[in-house]
Amino acid sequence: MVNSNYSYDICIVGSGPAGLASLSAIREPYSLDVLNDEQIERAHTFFRRQKKTDTLSVCIVDPHSSWMQKWNNSFATLQIEHLRSPALAHPNLFDANALLAFAVEHNRVDELHESGLFDRKELLPLGQSQIGLWKLPSARLFRDFCDDLSQRLKHDFLQGSAIHVERGGGSRRFQLTVETMNEEHVLVGTDHLILAMGPIGRPIWPTSLSHMRSFPRVCQWTDMTSVLACSPRSVLVLGGGLTAVQVAQRCAKTARQVVLCSRRTLSSRHFDIPVEWFDKRHTNKCLYDFYHLSIKERLALLKGTRGGGSVPPGYMKDLERLEQQGLLHRVVGTPKILCEDIEEGKYIRTQIGDHSYDFDAIILACGYQPDCEAHSLIRSIQKMHPELGIHGGLPAVTQDLQLAPHMFVVGALSSLYTGPDAANLMGIRRASQVVANQLDCCLSTNRLRQHGKVFQNLFDVFGDTDSSDEEEH
Repeated sequence: MVNSNYSYDICIVGSGPAGLASLSAIREPYSLDVLNDEQIERAHTFFRRQKKTDTLSVCIVDPHSSWMQKWNNSFATLQIEHLRSPALAHPNLFDANALLAFAVEHNRVDELHESGLFDRKELLPLGQSQIGLWKLPSARLFRDFCDDLSQRLKHDFLQGSAIHVERGGGSRRFQLTVETMNEEHVLVGTDHLILAMGPIGRPIWPTSLSHMRSFPRVCQWTDMTSVLACSPRSVLVLGGGLTAVQVAQRCAKTARQVVLCSRRTLSSRHFDIPVEWFDKRHTNKCLYDFYHLSIKERLALLKGTRGGGSVPPGYMKDLERLEQQGLLHRVVGTPKILCEDIEEGKYIRTQIGDHSYDFDAIILACGYQPDCEAHSLIRSIQKMHPELGIHGGLPAVTQDLQLAPHMFVVGALSSLYTGPDAANLMGIRRASQVVANQLDCCLSTNRLRQHGKVFQNLFDVFGDTDSSDEEEH
């Protein structure tokens, strides 16, 4: 059954941080982050006097029933207490201080945890650390902040999976096919499409365990809830990044023995990319250098900058505590399964280096291999635009983050142009603003401008005071 009753000006595929940031960038008339004090005052006065109604229609499409559900489920599975990203990284594009202000307004400042960067010399001149912007918000605070933001931004929410897109009947409008939860197909017509779906690819399985994909006690971390429900006494966790550490911490709460195995010694740093990418004084230089690399060099930098995963100092201290208590053991090496035919209820005998272990379960947290072509929606876009290049599993995009005319990407899919922080909250903020700016340019000749002037030039009001006075006279 096909229903085609949906029609919107903009459709955003994805209800995670990238989708919410995109909606915020579209809905907010301006951003405090890019204006000086005088411009902010003039903008506030101008928009307060505006009587027009925002007639722009926006639809969010996602398989989950509410905003940030996949994100929140992941945090719940790992029992994560606070974010790795600082309080200045969030989906509200109007004000970088919004999360901090939310904490103050609701008397929840105690949910902002020290990141260890307060006295870092190179950050002190920014003033951000002194007011708490480099503190780490609790998972609960961030969740409530995002809930509040999503409720204040006008939009429709359609639960379902976006599986196909094409041009509709000779029109330049897109027809997006969405498969609902009851397996019906609905068509969503839209002028502009934003893909904010998060990472697309295949979870990595170590070669030594490839023959155990169907074994119920060997799983990816996203499926570990059912494994832990069986109360395993000994667990092997594979991976060398923060997620692997969080899985090991979670398992150590119930298992008697947890072994965390990585291919190399764990590296410790506050963020998974250099802090320069968070520092607004250096971000443009980082981006400039990135933009002038070839695609091959960008792919190498994307891999090298993240360094295969890293662990914040606070987590490293907790690992040391668990080791001292005898609940966790760290090893470096590649596991080898010693028994090929494992019966239900039997241990999984595994050799790592010179030692052998008996495990009840093995949980993988080795990252994922980017492969955007694994998604049917991307394949349908390729069919429409055969010229679309795919490099290292990532799509080639323009400098305004378009896969094709009027089709944008935000988040991990934009990595080849946004940079190594594309999937991080800070990169998502930057990409969302780029897309919103380009949409404003696109819609300036759109029917919306002709019928209601929804997209008049908002930034005329930000001109110099002298030139503005001359126009008034």
